[in-house]
Amino acid sequence: MSSPSSASRIRFSLLKSRRVEDKVLIGFLAGLVFVVIFGIVTVRDTRAYLQGYDQLFLIDESINTGRTLLKDLDDAEAAQVNYLRTGDELYHNNFKAALAGAETGLEQIESMFSDDPALKGELPELHELIHNDLAGLARSTELGNAQDLSDTMERLPERLELTDNEKIRASINRILIVRNGDKVAVKQMLTEHARSSLRYLVCLTVLVLLLIAALYGMIMAQLREKRQLTKRLSGAANHDLLTHLPDRMLLMDWLEYSVAQARLNNSVVALLYLDLDEFDTINARFGREVGDLALVEIARRFESAARESDLVSRPGADEFAVLLSSVADPQDVASLASRLIESLNEPILPVLYDQIISVSVGIALYPSDGKSAADLLQQAEHAMSQAKLAGKHQYRFYAAHLQQGASRQSRLLSDLARALGRDELSLVYQPQMDLPRWHVVGVEALLRWNHPNLGPISPAEFIPLAETSGLIIPIGAWVIRTACKQAAQWVREGGPPLVMAVNIAPSQLRGGELIGVIEQALAENELPPCMLEIELTERVLAQHNATQAIKALKELGVRLSIDDFGTGYSSLNYLKRFAVDVIKLDQSFVAGLPHEMFDATITKTIISVAQNLGMGLIAEGVETGTQLKFLQDHGCENAQGYFFSRPLAPERVLGFVFGGVNDIIYRSA
Repeated sequence: MSSPSSASRIRFSLLKSRRVEDKVLIGFLAGLVFVVIFGIVTVRDTRAYLQGYDQLFLIDESINTGRTLLKDLDDAEAAQVNYLRTGDELYHNNFKAALAGAETGLEQIESMFSDDPALKGELPELHELIHNDLAGLARSTELGNAQDLSDTMERLPERLELTDNEKIRASINRILIVRNGDKVAVKQMLTEHARSSLRYLVCLTVLVLLLIAALYGMIMAQLREKRQLTKRLSGAANHDLLTHLPDRMLLMDWLEYSVAQARLNNSVVALLYLDLDEFDTINARFGREVGDLALVEIARRFESAARESDLVSRPGADEFAVLLSSVADPQDVASLASRLIESLNEPILPVLYDQIISVSVGIALYPSDGKSAADLLQQAEHAMSQAKLAGKHQYRFYAAHLQQGASRQSRLLSDLARALGRDELSLVYQPQMDLPRWHVVGVEALLRWNHPNLGPISPAEFIPLAETSGLIIPIGAWVIRTACKQAAQWVREGGPPLVMAVNIAPSQLRGGELIGVIEQALAENELPPCMLEIELTERVLAQHNATQAIKALKELGVRLSIDDFGTGYSSLNYLKRFAVDVIKLDQSFVAGLPHEMFDATITKTIISVAQNLGMGLIAEGVETGTQLKFLQDHGCENAQGYFFSRPLAPERVLGFVFGGVNDIIYRSA
């Protein structure tokens, strides 16, 4: 029903996850291509920058070498002059050293500029000039050594003309100018390459950061998606796909763990087992889709009612369970059970606005009710069954006698199926009094079972068994036929036309046979429809699927009364919609009269509602004269209860009608 669609959603999520992985891979490869391109460009510019920097270093070195050569030539010339003038050997040594430096500088310049096309024409001439100058310097020195110093000084200008230092300086300066121009050009090139490299490097850095950020975000999103899918897939085997609650297997795992922990800590564990009352009618009436939506909303309400530490699970189709791993006070468990029951008081879905859904809750405690997880689950289910048998829409704690009760119920159910054929069922009738006129106006038919071995069985025990087993359908039909037959017989025996009130169970309305049974019973006994009154509870009126059957009852002409009014889902809308004839005030309010303020207020209010709407009112459970007086003082016109009479066998009813009323008048006076 829901599982295939949920599984399809999971498979679609997996497919979507794979597509995301493909996109992540494509994006990563595209980003990697851009990174490689930008990297290549950046490396190229960086290499050009480094080469230019090396070239600049060589230019600076060549400029420094040229300047050093000029200085060495100047030093050699100065040392030569000083030596020739003074003849001092110190100047002679300085001259030799400067001359050697000049020769070394010439070699360096030739090696540095040999490949420079701009200086190819300059270097040979410079080479010749320097060698001539060096030779001239050397010859002048030799001449100075061979002649007198005075003669050398006299001929010094002539000898100095042999040198050509000015031309050498001019040539070297021209080389330095070229080198300085190269230096400026290289610096400009380096600046451009630096700027270009910086731009590419910034773009590359930004691109890499964006790629890393995008890749990180996509990977993290993918990891989150995978974790969620993994969680969903790993939990698919032990979670309900409709409500996403743990299933029965996971519930048992947690229950076993909680019991083990409680055994070590000497603490208490509670298990609440919940079963929705008659939920199959929702699916039958509105379809599975609405039923699924209702289950999802019910699961949400149960989770809201429970504590965060409690485990809410769905072990069955319309069954839920709540596990309390640690319980300080059993009253806390009872409070939780009440909250769970009350959480369904409001309509579950808009389409179910007038469909009441209730739940029965069974409670089992560790270690008092069981020593193992399996025992606790079994005892909680037994307690839940007891809650259903007690009337549903309530909770029950497990007790040791429930096991015995379960076997007794099994036996009673088997015997009840044969009770009709054995004439073990019978009807008794409780009179309903008209208070102003002090006479009987009707009776309520009450079912009794006299078991051949166990004796009388309480209706509170066997009627819930009949309802849950479906036996209420044939038993209810027998009650209607017997009650109508008896009402007609009293009239034939000279009695007044007493209204016969018969209680109808919810399942009788859903069965579809009730209208036919009533029509046949009225026709066979020639009983006017107005002499038959069908009693329904407020809970039955609130069920959407009972609307058509109730309208059909009104069309038959039978009277309609609401039993136990004020204790359930009281709504004036029901009174208007179904044209209710009689309201029956529940005996729980009458019991507190006249001293309980709340009961007195409720009673007066309901009496006022009935009077203003023109409906009949019957107060149930009247047992004392003070209760009767309060009802009379506030305008209640009809009542029934032990103060007037206990339920009577059919043969005693007319005797009470004609004679027993006088005793009541005497006692009330």
